[in-house]
Order: sequence, then C-alpha cells, then structure tokens
Amino acid sequence: MLSDLQKAILSTIVYYDVLDMAPTFQEIYSNLLNWSNDAKPSLGEILTNLDYLKKEGIIDQNLGFNFLPGRDNLSSERIDRLNFLDQKWKKAKWGFKLLATIPYVRIVFASGSFALGNTDKDSDIDVLIVLKKGRIWTGRFLVTLLLHILRLRRHGKKIKDRICLNHFITDESMKIPFESLYNAHVYANLVPVLALHGAKPEDFFRANEWIKKYINFDTNAENFISSRTIKSNRLLIAKGSVREIILNTYLGDLIEKILKQVQEKRILNNPLSHEPKGHVVANDNMLAFHPDSPEDKIMQKYRLKLAELGISQVN
Repeated sequence: MLSDLQKAILSTIVYYDVLDMAPTFQEIYSNLLNWSNDAKPSLGEILTNLDYLKKEGIIDQNLGFNFLPGRDNLSSERIDRLNFLDQKWKKAKWGFKLLATIPYVRIVFASGSFALGNTDKDSDIDVLIVLKKGRIWTGRFLVTLLLHILRLRRHGKKIKDRICLNHFITDESMKIPFESLYNAHVYANLVPVLALHGAKPEDFFRANEWIKKYINFDTNAENFISSRTIKSNRLLIAKGSVREIILNTYLGDLIEKILKQVQEKRILNNPLSHEPKGHVVANDNMLAFHPDSPEDKIMQKYRLKLAELGISQVN
C-alpha cells in the first residue's frame, strides 16, 4: 500500500502525464499535488520515494525525467521541447527587454507551456503582464503596439514564436480569482522575465496564497529570479519613466478613458468573449482572454487516471 507522500508524488506525475510531460524530481518537489499535509517534504524524501515507485514498477525514469510505464517517449520529447524553448527565448528576449520603455509596465511573467518548458516548435509564448493601477488600458495598448511593430505579437494565423498578450492585471489587484488546481499549477509556474520600478515578482505569489490549497508551493520564497529574468537596463527604464511623467497628467487620464471605450467595445463585439467555458474578463483591474481554456478536458483526464490507479483526489 502506498504512503500519502507516494500517492502525492504519483498524482503529480499523473498530472504531468496528462500534459504530455515527464517531470524532473525538482518539478515534482516544487509542484507536489494531492498533498494535504502542511509540512513540505524534503528533496531527499521526494528522491527516496521516487526510487521506491521505480523499484515497484509503478513509474519509470530516463534522462532525469519521471513518467508512467509505457510513456518512455516523454523523456526524449521533453529534451526536444527544452531545445525549442531556448530557440524561442532567443527570438523573443529582445522584445521583452524593450517592454521596459513602455510606461506603466511593472512585471512581465512568461506563462503557459513556455513557462513549463513544454513548448513545441509551432507554439507561441503566453505572458501575464502587471501594469500600474489606473493605466491598464493605456499600458495594454502600448505593449500591443510595440510588439506588433516588432513583429512579435501573436495575431491571426501568426502564432509561432509570437508573444500572446492574453492577460493583464494591475499592481494593486494581483489576486487571481480563478481558483482551481489547473490554475494553481499555471500560476505557480510563472517565470519572471522583467521587473521594473521596484515591483517584486514575489508580491504576485504572496497575493495568491490560495495556490497552496492545491499545490505544496512556497509563496513566501524570497527569491523568484529565474534564468529567464532580464537584467534591468537603466536607459530603457528611464525612457519608460519619462513617458510616464508625460502621461501622468489630465491628458493621460483622457487617453486612458478613450482607450478603455475603444477596447471595451472591441472585446464585447468579439464572439470569443462570450464562450461559456472560457475566462474572459475586461475591467479596470484585469484584462484576461482565455476563451478556449483546456481546463475541463485536462481535469477530466486527470481524475480518470487517478481513479484507475485507485488514488483519491484530496484537493
């Protein structure tokens, strides 16, 4: 009979299997699912129990990745996808860097398959962008304009290696209202790309303590800097600051009001905004565009596989 920790580790591997991913032991440690104990297991405990599951034939391992029996292909596919990730990062990095020149940008996170390291050669790069409160419509417009000029914005059939601008929030409204295991995993794995004007990526995670209800995740970590975090460029930041000074006026208020009216109208007139199973939000605190969320399908597969293994879902 498996221990609670072994069931949690296996549940985590099952979830990644649904995503067609083979996780490393570090990813299992950082994203432990189905674990109701407040105490976080150590890396040593994770490794010891992975060895047990491998010895019992419950999981398999290759190239440092863990997967269910019969899913050996996931380890080699993971290597390929990490290579695709590096290629996409090299193409998009300069665009992310130039976002420092855009007024009101505070934090840029990479999200989705890019953040997970599960991207394929034709996929885009999802982002979550934190903007200054009171300027979300202006910030979104200027970010979109810059990336469009740079030919880095995803639109229409132009998807590969493009940046998908599907989520904006403000620095005073960072709590995400979509609480679920699926979303907890998405937001726990955000990768900080850019942090400006004293904004701290860890503030986002602390604002979303609900993630802990689903994942044994440390939202109090002091350092959220990743290998993808771009070092601040003072000249670029200065350009953004000057533009903020210019727009922190009555003229800026008027521009924000006009841009809100224009963008709200376009969003409401878009049929995708009214998809029943999506998450589409458009207000002064959040602009989120996920009309075709795969959450229901992923969770259905996850629960089915857990049931086949005789594991109960605890969260």
